Amino acid sequence: MASSFQGILSCGNWIRQILEEQECLKRVILIGVSDELACAVREDFKDKVKIYTESELSGKDWVSDFAGQLKEPVYLSVDKDVFSSSELLTDWDQGSMTLSQLSKAWDIICRKKPVLAVDICGEYNSISGGNRRIEESDKRNSLANEKILNMFLEKRIYA
Repeated sequence: MASSFQGILSCGNWIRQILEEQECLKRVILIGVSDELACAVREDFKDKVKIYTESELSGKDWVSDFAGQLKEPVYLSVDKDVFSSSELLTDWDQGSMTLSQLSKAWDIICRKKPVLAVDICGEYNSISGGNRRIEESDKRNSLANEKILNMFLEKRIYA
């Protein structure tokens, strides 16, 4: 989708931009997208974008289908706003994905294809809330960050 703010790289538009500019990008797989946003994919990208919505993640069918989608080496980008607020806190709209679901996807990726790189974004902006909210978010997010880091280190993707 286009950026809400002219000239600003944002969650939805960086994917659109890279699909337009990078011929070597074969496929984008989005996991944990809200059901409402799943229909926002441009028609000319439908053959390059696969989406697993929040409601699809509640079933087991997505796991085997996801494994079948992996055809090329993987660049994994984790945007924390897909996670449930019970897992961690962001200052954006939050989804319902769990760290367990990320772990399932990560296990599948590591078994199926080489991982080129991983990035994680969406840390809570402490300017957005009061001190109590900052303490709560820092504690919960530190625990989630540790779980995510350990998940990635366990598979030793680095050289």
